[in-house]
Amino acid sequence: METSKDTVVVVHGHSNKGYSLSLDLKRRCDKAAELFKHNKSIKGIICTGGLMKREQDGIKNSAAAKEYFINRYQIPAELIWESEAKTTIDDVLNVLKIYKSTKSDKVIAITSSYHAFRTKLIWRLIGKKSVRLVPVESTISIKKVIVEAIGVCVVFCWSIGFTWPELKFRKISRTVSD
Repeated sequence: METSKDTVVVVHGHSNKGYSLSLDLKRRCDKAAELFKHNKSIKGIICTGGLMKREQDGIKNSAAAKEYFINRYQIPAELIWESEAKTTIDDVLNVLKIYKSTKSDKVIAITSSYHAFRTKLIWRLIGKKSVRLVPVESTISIKKVIVEAIGVCVVFCWSIGFTWPELKFRKISRTVSD
């Protein structure tokens, strides 16, 4: 896999099990570490994900992923940035802020195979059509399929400017340059 100079890898978060990395997040991290180790042009890794209400007694997805990279792969902490969010939309919006500060040219986004369509859709809607999506093998369940279907509907509603207070989504400008 060839990458552009100054590429960042984004690891989209996934719910953890208390203080342990979920299998899906571990697979995403393993793929990111593989890319990082074999591509000298990758400038760093951005880990996303916050702490959902149902996970209050656990560790944030982004912090758990960062810790995993440091402990398992000895990736220096200064090359790993954290972005805290509770939705994939907020993940992408927060990543853009970090991405701009790194002055990188390209983004590789890593997520699970079942989550890839919605993730790519969000990146495209904000104007980053050049984001390279790398889906990884994941566990699948009926619940995840239903959540993804609802998520695609939410993204569609968000894309046309429909908002509702509970989710606090906001319409954003689609003028992000590629």
